[in-house]
Amino acid sequence: MKVREEVSKIIEKDGLSMSGVARACGISAAAVSTFLKGEYKGRNDKVEKALEAFVRRQREKKAVRVDLKYVDTSVAKKIHEIADMVHTDCEVGVIVGDAGVGKTFAVRRYAEMNPDVIFIEVDLGYSAQFLFQEICREVGIEHRGQLSEMTAGIIKRLQGSGRLLIVDEAEYLPHKALELLRRVHDKAGVGMLLVGMPRLIHNLRGSRGQYAQLYSRVGVYARLEKLSPVDTKSIVDSAVNSANGVYKDFHRASKGNTRTLSKLLRRCVRVARINEAAIDGDLVEQTAKTLLF
Repeated sequence: MKVREEVSKIIEKDGLSMSGVARACGISAAAVSTFLKGEYKGRNDKVEKALEAFVRRQREKKAVRVDLKYVDTSVAKKIHEIADMVHTDCEVGVIVGDAGVGKTFAVRRYAEMNPDVIFIEVDLGYSAQFLFQEICREVGIEHRGQLSEMTAGIIKRLQGSGRLLIVDEAEYLPHKALELLRRVHDKAGVGMLLVGMPRLIHNLRGSRGQYAQLYSRVGVYARLEKLSPVDTKSIVDSAVNSANGVYKDFHRASKGNTRTLSKLLRRCVRVARINEAAIDGDLVEQTAKTLLF
């Protein structure tokens, strides 16, 4: 049966697991496995139909997938410049910017380029306990026990190491977590970069300036701006030919927001491929209407 061969090839070529295929199809992994072997005892027509739809979706995804290359925008360069500074000088740095300007992408890239960087991406609801468990895991020490014990263990492991701890989405952290991070910086002498939305500054300062001890440790600060037209052109050029000036339409539609630009660029390339059309101002304008700003 052709669908068996096609699914088997996709699993092998794309490195998918049987359970992953099953989840995508809404059937059990056992059903997929036995069907591919020709041993399924249930409704073969139902499984076959689900797998045929899976194969079709995989083909469509590959046909229209757009992988944007990393581009050194002015925002990324600024972030890397500050990260280098606090990394080398073991300072505390703070970078803030509105959602979608490319903060996470840039700091993750810096961490990939520098293996000694400890990168933590905070989620909403992180407690001080959970944050320090994450840091313990990253530095390879026991992550159970009292918060004070984990803090002492982290300090001991990092002392004199010259490493850099990057905490992204740091505006979600409670004050206790921020104070303990300050203690790690003070005692271990490592660099620390806190990245987040503009309200991070308010959190570091306190509504009445009551957290001056923490705020005073900040040696480097930057507020990120939106993408420049030159940045937008570089990103657009990495995916399509913007010689006709279409990057200006992308810049206007995305309003200098990296995340919006990436979504818009991918969507435009997909629409153009499906319709075998060129990417022009009209396509960008119409496609932008399908995005939520």
